Amino acid sequence: QKALHLAGGVPPQKLAPLHEMLGDFLRVEEFYDEALAAFDTARTLDPKRTSADRKHAETTLEKAQATGKLSLSEALLRGDS
Repeated sequence: QKALHLAGGVPPQKLAPLHEMLGDFLRVEEFYDEALAAFDTARTLDPKRTSADRKHAETTLEKAQATGKLSLSEALLRGDS
């Protein structure tokens, strides 16, 4: 986060990779909401950044699994739906 603060004057699109990396670190530490926010920022700064889209989706699934919420496909396989 300090690197983002020090990056004043850098074009916003060039900051997208930093936000994505921050999301990566937060995701590993299981700070899912903060990671999702970082990936959202990366996507906003660079809408063509498909890696941030993918990581956002993966993190959303990880968060659901970590909180005990099953995905629809898992529920279907278990016969819970």
